[in-house]
Amino acid sequence: METAIVNIPFIPVRTEPFSRSEMCSQLLFGELYSVLEQFGKDWYRLKCLADGYEGWASVAENCFVDGNFFEQYKANPPHLTTEPFQLCGSSRNMYQLGFGSSLPFFDGSSFSIKEEEYSLRGQVAEPRTEIPLSMLTGLVLQWVGTAYLWGGRSSFGVDCSGLVQTLFRFKNMQLPRDAWQQEQLGVGIESGKEQEGDLAFFANESGKVVHVGYIPGDGRIIHASGVVRVDKLDQRGIFNEELKDY
Repeated sequence: METAIVNIPFIPVRTEPFSRSEMCSQLLFGELYSVLEQFGKDWYRLKCLADGYEGWASVAENCFVDGNFFEQYKANPPHLTTEPFQLCGSSRNMYQLGFGSSLPFFDGSSFSIKEEEYSLRGQVAEPRTEIPLSMLTGLVLQWVGTAYLWGGRSSFGVDCSGLVQTLFRFKNMQLPRDAWQQEQLGVGIESGKEQEGDLAFFANESGKVVHVGYIPGDGRIIHASGVVRVDKLDQRGIFNEELKDY
């Protein structure tokens, strides 16, 4: 089993080894994953090392790393980008990185992946630093207006659980990928007693959790529904002011 790193803005992760298969998640720039198996010459099954999520991706997007790089990466957790789009470039490539991308071995202005050196513009968050809730709320507000994308985890498009998972990395918390998995963690609270930094979960008619949003603590919820938006939240649920409906 080989280890690889994402060295493009993101890698689409699909449920099956075909281009037409739905995207179930994304791996963001700088994240590590294991290659579990190969299907034909074009596809491999991967496992994200951060959350254990598995899926299929194109062989063309592979960038393998050796054991020494892997051990150094684990010993020196990467910084994270804190803006929706940040310009990143090397001598060979120029990218716009989305919110929450990982920067291995960042020294304040540059970082490296294998032999390639990159420079970065904009603000970053230090690893293993738990930021105040007020800053966390400020970060999630930067996502407002981002398009909803099933399986998305980036500023280019995000789903509800992808938004929450990426956001809570800034609290030094690695949440699972899907809303129903996230709901199984933490401590339950009564509706109406939520505070800033809490999460609200919503189930369908069969009782399966299918949606999650972040609570900024003022009777509102920030969630990905059509776009990332701010709506009212009360004991009846989410109220869409534009549609005048729950």
